Amino acid sequence: MFLRNYPIVAVRLMHLFSSGRRDKLLVAAGVRDGFQLKDLAKPDPRRVRRNLSAIINFHKFREDRLKKYQGYSELTVSMFNGSHH
Repeated sequence: MFLRNYPIVAVRLMHLFSSGRRDKLLVAAGVRDGFQLKDLAKPDPRRVRRNLSAIINFHKFREDRLKKYQGYSELTVSMFNGSHH
């Protein structure tokens, strides 16, 4: 099955490694050495745990901040609309 779909898998892997968004996410999450081919070919358990932990923590941090800023944004809009005294 894998060999029959090899061209599709190869294209997906190439897309994964050329993704600028992925690199920005990893840098924002604190993963300085990025995602490398060896992470798929021969994953190191400590590295996988570190990278996943960084991404999960970044997501939690982002969600927390997003809720706060959405509240501030709604308050600002309501003040401009004159509905908050």
